[in-house]
Amino acid sequence: MYSGSGHDYLTGGIANDLLAGRSGNDTYKVQEFLNGADTIDDSVGVNTLDVSLMNVGVTVDLARTNMQSLYPGYLSLKFTSINTISNFEGTSGNDTILGNSLNNEIRGEGGHDVIEGRAGNDRYVGGPGSDRFVFSGLQLVLLS
Repeated sequence: MYSGSGHDYLTGGIANDLLAGRSGNDTYKVQEFLNGADTIDDSVGVNTLDVSLMNVGVTVDLARTNMQSLYPGYLSLKFTSINTISNFEGTSGNDTILGNSLNNEIRGEGGHDVIEGRAGNDRYVGGPGSDRFVFSGLQLVLLS
């Protein structure tokens, strides 16, 4: 599936899909019942991976370019570049989200999440549950 030049929402179907964004800020929605090994190919714009429709917690590393299992035995995901995704919307479960070198906005949503932004000027939003934020080598600024 290829997007247009605007801000698009892309969702894969059952089986293996190539989701390719073009210019614009695209959102890639992933659902657990859409089985397969999907590839997201996009490095232009501020793009979002949204897994909020999944009912299980996920582990996602936004800087990995090899296949990652989001829902073991059912759904895997691969990025074609370490700078494919800027923002992340988590599940209601216990997520582990690792950012990349971009300025990430990572939303854990519900559950007991572990969020590590890595490089960039990142924004973390936990949501309900006991969340753990991992900071390394950065200046911490708390806003009220």
